[in-house]
Amino acid sequence: MKKLVIFVLVFFGIISASTFFISSSFDERIERNIAKINEAQAFYEFSWNEYQKGWFYRKGELGLKIKIPSYINYSQKFGDTLKFKLDISIQHGPLLFQNGLDLGLFSWRSELITNNRLKNLIEWNENRPLLYSTGKMSIFGSIYNKDTLSPFDILIPEVNDFTFSGFTAITKSHKDKISGKLVSQGFELFEGRDKISLNDLDFSFIYENISYNDFLNNDIPLEFSSKFNIGSVEIEFESYKNESISLDNASFELSSKVSDDKEKIDIDSKYEIDSFNYNNYEVKNILLDMTFANYSIEFLKIYNNMIDRLIKENQPELWMQDELLTLLLTFLSSDPALKLNSLTFSSPEGIFDSKAKIQLMGINQLPAYTADKEFWLEHLSFSISASADKELTEKIVTTGNDIQGLSMLDFYVQQGFLKKEEVNNNEKYAFEYILENGEFLLNGKVFDINNGFNFVY
Repeated sequence: MKKLVIFVLVFFGIISASTFFISSSFDERIERNIAKINEAQAFYEFSWNEYQKGWFYRKGELGLKIKIPSYINYSQKFGDTLKFKLDISIQHGPLLFQNGLDLGLFSWRSELITNNRLKNLIEWNENRPLLYSTGKMSIFGSIYNKDTLSPFDILIPEVNDFTFSGFTAITKSHKDKISGKLVSQGFELFEGRDKISLNDLDFSFIYENISYNDFLNNDIPLEFSSKFNIGSVEIEFESYKNESISLDNASFELSSKVSDDKEKIDIDSKYEIDSFNYNNYEVKNILLDMTFANYSIEFLKIYNNMIDRLIKENQPELWMQDELLTLLLTFLSSDPALKLNSLTFSSPEGIFDSKAKIQLMGINQLPAYTADKEFWLEHLSFSISASADKELTEKIVTTGNDIQGLSMLDFYVQQGFLKKEEVNNNEKYAFEYILENGEFLLNGKVFDINNGFNFVY
């Protein structure tokens, strides 16, 4: 029995000592984090309105000010600052009870404090919080946070009828990796007989090689991947010619890869739509796949610093021009390229497929006259190719009258702008356009751009 009592006393002694240590370090951590957030950007600012300390808890009211730039129209209606209040309660570990029994350094719950002004703008079920967050930090420093926005309707007179289903968002941080996922059923907007609706929204992201503290410091997450899915979109303009637009299963992916020397970054973006319908004309299997290659990391840093200065300082015209020239040279000196890896779709008239690449190379200094045509042609590399089925090609190019007794399609073939191909017993039309070392090639022939439709054989 004595051993049990001693064990219980030692156990609670350790818990109490741990709680005291965690609570003491927490105050320093939260003040440091708030300061980092406020210093890292100029759009919003956090500050404690009330803050109470207890042995096992911290609680208070955190104020949030969002600064509205003067060039945004709403600043005239709401002033230059939007103010919100968050009710926050925090429990210190290592034993946590706030969001269920658990172990960790601390857990938290925050809730947006709603006021009459907000209630005049939106309507929601007031039996539940409009916006609240729960989360915890584990003993090993991993962070888990869940944000929930309740469904609401907008009551602003300028908006006829807007209904949003709300969302649930989960964010996780472990060592040098941050990930998150947001899910929403979508929203509907009605304006008279017109309607816009987005359904089944899903957004996820992963940041690599960046810690939570780096993120608070507004460091740029260089290695990342993200994906945004939309189940369906419906747009109806009954008040204007009864036009309608719809699409199914759209997605947008964005990812990056840092070069081995840590000086450049490639950013890949991919757009996909299963079906796009405009007034019963349907295009399927749409794919737009692009890469921004050799993007200078130093350029990104200079650009972010310049944006911060623009927000914080007056009279940017005093330094803006010199900064822009430095920024431009930093961007160009890394041999940047934009690659169209693929643009494809399938229409009732046939299939379209294309690729392209544009790149500036070997630029170590800017020309004295920035509009120097010869300078840019010397450093510019460009190529584009495309092909389409015959019926689709005719729909694209036959918009004018016949020329010299030839259809527009036959005229373009005769002049060398298009070439006819046979692929699997299917008639197609294609072209390839290349610019390199100041020389233009169109479908393999040298093309003198200064003399109209003339080829140099």
